[in-house]
Amino acid sequence: WFTALDKRYIARICFGIETSSLDPEGEEIARGPIPNEKDVFEILPAFSGQIMQRPPAYSAIHIDGKRAWQLAREGREVLIKERPVHIHAIELLDWQSPYAIISVHCSSGTYIRSLARDIGLALGTRAYVQALARESIADFARKDATVCSGPEEKNGPADSPAAGKANSGTEMAEKTRAALKPVSREHFKAIGIQTAEVSGPEILHIRQGRALPGRMVDLHVENA
Repeated sequence: WFTALDKRYIARICFGIETSSLDPEGEEIARGPIPNEKDVFEILPAFSGQIMQRPPAYSAIHIDGKRAWQLAREGREVLIKERPVHIHAIELLDWQSPYAIISVHCSSGTYIRSLARDIGLALGTRAYVQALARESIADFARKDATVCSGPEEKNGPADSPAAGKANSGTEMAEKTRAALKPVSREHFKAIGIQTAEVSGPEILHIRQGRALPGRMVDLHVENA
């Protein structure tokens, strides 16, 4: 469910160089001139909406039973067909030549590395993603994230040598609970799951793992 949702990224694109993997880990394969800020700003709207995109050779896409990145590392030629993706919004946040920082709101399946490559080519140069951060998936945002805690530790009275560790564990558990989103219709809808309200015998059916009544099959979120 989560992997099928829209995503938001912040990316730092380096212009003037393209690498084999379209990130800093790959080998340099081409160079080009450094564009100016105005040209970068003006080209971005061309990448809004539905566009065709060719995923990177170094990706997890399956080709003949193997991941594309495995074939690429074996030195074999990797041919991946273009496919449609949707860019809901793309914005230039900062420019410090040769780096551009952009924000991207896109559909699932969009490769920001491919987007950087294609922006570079559209400007008559080359480019790769120097750094990338996923800011959110649907309404689940990185800014709301916290470190998950393990089971709360009970290490004796408050004046024991282990008390500090226990208090720290309890504090982390409380922080984790505070970060959790409630189980609500809105959040099920955010990840594309239909909901329906049930009562009486229907609750018993669900608790016992039995088939739901046929009348519930066609219920939609809007009518639940």
